[in-house]
Amino acid sequence: MDTVGIESLKNVFQEKGWHRFYFIGISGVGMRGLAKLLLAFGYEVAGSDIDPCQEVKLWAAQGLIRLSTKHQKENISTDYTVIYSSAIKSINPEYQGAVSLGSNILHRSELLSLITQHFKLAAVSGTHGKTTTSAMLSHILEQTGHHPSYCIGAARNGEIIANIGSGEWFVLEADESDQSFLRYNPQMVVITNINYDHMENYQADLKQYENSFLQFAQQPNASEVLIATGSQGVENISNRLPDHTSYIGMNGNRIITRSSDQPGNSTIMLDGQQYQFKFPLAGVHMLNNALLAMSCALKMGVPAVDAIRALESFETTDRRFEISQLSNRIIVSDYGHHPTEVHASILTARELWPNHRLRMVFQPHRYSRLKYHFSKFVDVLGLVDQLILVPVYSSGELEDESYTSNSLAAQLKEIDVVLLQSVNEIKPLISAPSKTQEVIVFQGAGSIGHIYEDLKCAGSMSSVSKNMYL
Repeated sequence: MDTVGIESLKNVFQEKGWHRFYFIGISGVGMRGLAKLLLAFGYEVAGSDIDPCQEVKLWAAQGLIRLSTKHQKENISTDYTVIYSSAIKSINPEYQGAVSLGSNILHRSELLSLITQHFKLAAVSGTHGKTTTSAMLSHILEQTGHHPSYCIGAARNGEIIANIGSGEWFVLEADESDQSFLRYNPQMVVITNINYDHMENYQADLKQYENSFLQFAQQPNASEVLIATGSQGVENISNRLPDHTSYIGMNGNRIITRSSDQPGNSTIMLDGQQYQFKFPLAGVHMLNNALLAMSCALKMGVPAVDAIRALESFETTDRRFEISQLSNRIIVSDYGHHPTEVHASILTARELWPNHRLRMVFQPHRYSRLKYHFSKFVDVLGLVDQLILVPVYSSGELEDESYTSNSLAAQLKEIDVVLLQSVNEIKPLISAPSKTQEVIVFQGAGSIGHIYEDLKCAGSMSSVSKNMYL
């Protein structure tokens, strides 16, 4: 771990007098990964969260961090460097306490930018697939002896995916939702796709959203720019992208064939050469992510055969089409909350279990997203056999009575729709005995994920291999 980059970073922290860090909302996946990196560096970490996750509770129980379950200004002292995310507003008492004390206050992306300056940075962004693609790229580098560092906004088996390695590369999931991905200075820019989202942070302006990705691709030190083809947003900015951009999904880097009998068996092309690839994960969207990750690894000097073999042992992250079993039912948990992501979940479920009844428990995430993509949500959700709707997860937005779960139900007359008043009503509904083979998909980025986790923790469900085709 004692590389030149890490030692230079520690020198910077020492010059700034940073040795104790306080995270407001430490359980968030972006915050948790950063806290894990600082613990690996050997710094003192504390933080608060009104609903801490199991991993953070474990850190506290082990004495690795000091944890408060209340946001109160008394938790802040002058020697803390205080870290916050875009979810924390200026009215937060701990944020206000840090301001009144004159503490060093940094957005999480500012600290990550400082850390990653001491490595060669591969920054992975996109509307969908950035978590999985960055996790795949990190896995390839680890399995091929490149010892990467990485910070990814997801967990695997309950543990946040973040690490400091001895190699030169740092793989970062760069978040476009709040435009913080523009704070980084990567040597490699990776874009999975561009489909309009997070309109609440882009003044409801599609062009502003697409132009932010263009700005991301034009970072001055980015000698490599890799972009997956196939999304409208990429097409809209393609004539303004750097000349050295590599387009993945066409010409020398693409999927040639995918077996209909065994979807995990594919023929792919990497740098103009054909290879057989036995891919362990379900869904053509996952295969596209894999192609992009392998293309990045080749640019880093990993031989194609080694990258392919490495990904054949990849295990996906939590809540990315995570599969379990409850009695005679297949239960899937997926974080996707954009209509394109919901559609991918439905297609994957139909492919894996074509003879099962498909029920989806859907929690819309943000009123602004539901409003903008309302017609697309109606079209996509109409593809399931039964739709169980719970109230919108507002994520701090004011209620828009014109765009609610009731509004969706009113437009979906052709399928069986069940309206619930709370996520707490999900458990008894899906626990009732079933005489038919069923797949139930928990879909959404809000509190619906907690219901799935509660069922797992209670021992109600048994795990099914995430590697579906091995």
